[in-house]
Amino acid sequence: MPGPTTSHQGRSSWHLRNGCRYFREAWAHLRNVEWTIEPKRIGSATHVLIAVPTPITEERAVDNTNLKAALRTVKRNGQVGATIVIESSIAVGMTRELLAPVMKSRSFRGGISPERVDLGRQTLVMNVIPKIISGLDDVTPWSLQSIRELYSLAFSTLIPTSSPEVAEMTKLYENCQRIIAISFANKVAHACVWVGINPYEVSQAAATKPFGYLSITPGIEVGGHCIPVNPHYLCSAGSLSLLEAATAATERRPVEIGDRLMAGLLRRKPGYGSKAPRVLIVGAAFKPGESLIENSPGLALMYRLQSHWDVPCWWYDPLVDQEASIIRGTRLGEYHWTTQIMERLDLIIFAMRQSKVNWRALDGLVKPQVEVFCSLQSR
Repeated sequence: MPGPTTSHQGRSSWHLRNGCRYFREAWAHLRNVEWTIEPKRIGSATHVLIAVPTPITEERAVDNTNLKAALRTVKRNGQVGATIVIESSIAVGMTRELLAPVMKSRSFRGGISPERVDLGRQTLVMNVIPKIISGLDDVTPWSLQSIRELYSLAFSTLIPTSSPEVAEMTKLYENCQRIIAISFANKVAHACVWVGINPYEVSQAAATKPFGYLSITPGIEVGGHCIPVNPHYLCSAGSLSLLEAATAATERRPVEIGDRLMAGLLRRKPGYGSKAPRVLIVGAAFKPGESLIENSPGLALMYRLQSHWDVPCWWYDPLVDQEASIIRGTRLGEYHWTTQIMERLDLIIFAMRQSKVNWRALDGLVKPQVEVFCSLQSR
């Protein structure tokens, strides 16, 4: 039976300390679980799971700095013969390139089991999601078996692959298929607006088809840690013109939308030439039900309005607190989310349908122009 498992997360010391304190208090009833930020404690683990951010550089190349640092920490502190599993999304071939030398140095077993999570979703229990696993058995025998023994304790279905490269490609294929579908949904939304019909009504009607259709709702852009960056991982393996075009179109959306909205606003009310319009972005997180702001579509749109049009912007999101001080805009507090305050605005942009929003404050608005880039049908 596998022993204790340590997860090494690459964050700042402040985030690690506070996160560790939170989990220690929230899960105090789990007597066999230890929360620590001490690297030496890795030495007590038979299995080490590495789940660190793998962003892209300004040149759109894979940034594996965090992963390399985590592997160095495990190499220094892990017990001989331990099993190392990478959970982060990486480019094809990177597990073998980075993990194999570490395995050889300490007789580690190892492989990759790319995470499958849908942040914000509360209707799907994690342990029923089929778990992809793979091992570098050609580097250290029985790697896959050791990984299987661990994950079988938590997941009802395991999907072993013949190599880490297959597991890596599977993860990228899953996410990149979605960005292509999102890009197409956004193009269809343009066509709907052009002919004068509601794109969200179209997408909701299409979603009733029980087969052969992937339900996608149009929006501003794609947010989060994975889907916006995974195409760049996959394209590093070769030329994929369809994926490259879909990714580029998605990345251009905040610019195109921001420019179109401002051009229309200035055309209808030319008096803004001497007085900047007041704009509110509703939805600062990267998706509904979440508080994380990584690659937030709403913030990308706001930054375009600020940098190119010199428009002062406010943002409102009940799930994103003042800790997100890196946001270059003024946060509208809960007590300001009122009909009276919003009547002073010129433009309100709904970037997404965030939870815990009091939609009644929108009733009876007269002055502001309201632009919606999400479905508000169920409000």
